[in-house]
Amino acid sequence: MEYAVVCAKKTCKKQITQDQPNVPAGSTTAKCTQNALDFLASVMAAAMSMTFGRGGALLGNLIFGLLIDLNCIIPIIIFSGMLFGKYLIMPLPSLN
Repeated sequence: MEYAVVCAKKTCKKQITQDQPNVPAGSTTAKCTQNALDFLASVMAAAMSMTFGRGGALLGNLIFGLLIDLNCIIPIIIFSGMLFGKYLIMPLPSLN
């Protein structure tokens, strides 16, 4: 006889043995707990990456405003350098 415990991502199955005939249906195994912890770690990593991305966007906007206040030509030169710099890199051979 077999039953399934549904955790965060996967279904964990456990054999009911003769030693444990009355295992409650809601109990989890170590594998199921590990799957749930892996899922939570991946969610936390995604949340941290979104947080750092939004913080970087905020910091970039603040620095851009500071550069505009300092001198208008500085951000124009920086962004035109980034725009035309990609054309200098394009003829490089690929590393594959």
